[in-house]
Amino acid sequence: MALHPKYIEAENNLGLAWRELNDLDKARTAFETAIEWQGTAPSDAQPFLNLGKLYGDQHQPEKAVEYLKRAAELAPNNPTIHEELSHVYAAQPDLTRAKEELEKAIALAPNVSSLHYQLGQLYRKQGMADQAKKEFDLTAKLSGSHSSEKTPNPLSIRNPNEP
Repeated sequence: MALHPKYIEAENNLGLAWRELNDLDKARTAFETAIEWQGTAPSDAQPFLNLGKLYGDQHQPEKAVEYLKRAAELAPNNPTIHEELSHVYAAQPDLTRAKEELEKAIALAPNVSSLHYQLGQLYRKQGMADQAKKEFDLTAKLSGSHSSEKTPNPLSIRNPNEP
């Protein structure tokens, strides 16, 4: 920070560190500072996302939605933003909006099993058993495959000499 004053990414990361240390007031201040430093034409969605998530975690949905919507305007192709909006809407509970946001997240990241699982849960809460089952089946299918070579599925690494 001394070398690069008003470095938005560093201030945002400082907020993340404070959040991990459970000093939520300092985290909030860091995220707000990173947002403020962007002025009237912000371009970095991360501080908005992180502040929105922080407010959502603290059961302040109105504030959370405000920041998450701004993050979505800045980075509409970020599935994490839509996932977080879904969490906030589900907690309100606005299951229709929660479902819409999860569907956006899935359209952007179709192979993320946790998104399908969450959508299955929302479908189940809305009494949409068939759609829920499809999402849970897809979750199982996606969870059964590995996401990268760095995290292989242990079942796929078998000794060819073993049954």
